[in-house]
Amino acid sequence: MSMNIFKELKRNINEDRFNERYNKALKAGQIKFFDGEFYSQFFGMYFNGLPIYYYLEKMSMGKCYDASAILALAMGDGVYVCRGELETMSKINGEEFGHGWVETLDKVYDTTWKIILDKDLYYKIFGAKIDNRRTAQKFFEDCKEIADWKIHTKEYYEKEHHFANMLAFQVHQIAELNIKNPANEAEKRFYQQLRKDLPDFEKLKLMPDMFSIPQPEEMGE
Repeated sequence: MSMNIFKELKRNINEDRFNERYNKALKAGQIKFFDGEFYSQFFGMYFNGLPIYYYLEKMSMGKCYDASAILALAMGDGVYVCRGELETMSKINGEEFGHGWVETLDKVYDTTWKIILDKDLYYKIFGAKIDNRRTAQKFFEDCKEIADWKIHTKEYYEKEHHFANMLAFQVHQIAELNIKNPANEAEKRFYQQLRKDLPDFEKLKLMPDMFSIPQPEEMGE
């Protein structure tokens, strides 16, 4: 048996074991997905110009470090920002699977799989190994030079916040495209609501000439 075939066999065995444990917990009602009720608790809360629910629903895949930090920020006191490795995923993917998630004393909130489950069960299924676990307060204090780790209102971003407003503008364009060409009616309703929730495009103060095309005389000889 070649080395490649052996590696693939191990990967398939590990994936089957993960799926078996995950599906068993799912059928037992031990795993809860982020749903409308979960997202609704963040309505009216904005970070970096965008509604929190948009970050968690549409921008979390592949961005677990950012998304978990934003979720911890929105959840407030009593949560921990965790960084570590998911050994189960490492065995499946054949390389280290660095990951970020949020914990309370007894629950895990995973923004990649968009699930909530008991901490012990999460560690068992995903093989979670902690490298760093900090209270949200400590995490944001340590990272205060990276971003403005504060929740704001929509009106806040309709003032002089150019970078955040640029991001809001881009997402506004994404919303428009998905309203015109939705994957389905549910997606259309989602983006229609998002368009309403984004900072008012007419009030956004973008950087001067951000979208202007230089004219020949402006470009010199």
